[in-house]
Amino acid sequence: MSDERIKRALPRLALLAALVLLMGSLYPLLRNKRFMEATAENIQSVEMPAQARTQDRLENNPARIAQWHLFGKARTVSQRKAQKTPRKAPETRLKLTLKGIAESNETAQAHAIIAAPGKGQQSYRIGDELPGHAKLYAIESHRILLDRNGRIEALSLPQPKPGSSISMIK
Repeated sequence: MSDERIKRALPRLALLAALVLLMGSLYPLLRNKRFMEATAENIQSVEMPAQARTQDRLENNPARIAQWHLFGKARTVSQRKAQKTPRKAPETRLKLTLKGIAESNETAQAHAIIAAPGKGQQSYRIGDELPGHAKLYAIESHRILLDRNGRIEALSLPQPKPGSSISMIK
């Protein structure tokens, strides 16, 4: 081939090379698009009954889903307390002193500081075993309730002495 023919063919070869590169880079995109279209056609070919579409619109409403109570109905804090804490409970005769209370809406975070003779002060949570073979049953703002052999007893905070101050943290 002569140099002149090569010079004339060079722009055409460059254009051909550019087209091959372009097609090579576009092929995966086109292939993926065809796959997605084929999948979309398959999905669209499955017709949903009109009743199911109407029901789907009603049931996918978040407010309706919340009304299903999938995990049961939650009780308010006051309902839980009213259910498990008796209003009147006799004062316990155990030799315990209630030193402090940290009340919380979250049962796991509430605790009481109780002192027992010879054991010092300790922090207890609901369900913990207390000295004297009792369990901490409930924590209220001014007292705790103990379960002592199936009988509920109260242990109240000591009454403040005249002239002293009390701090309450909720």
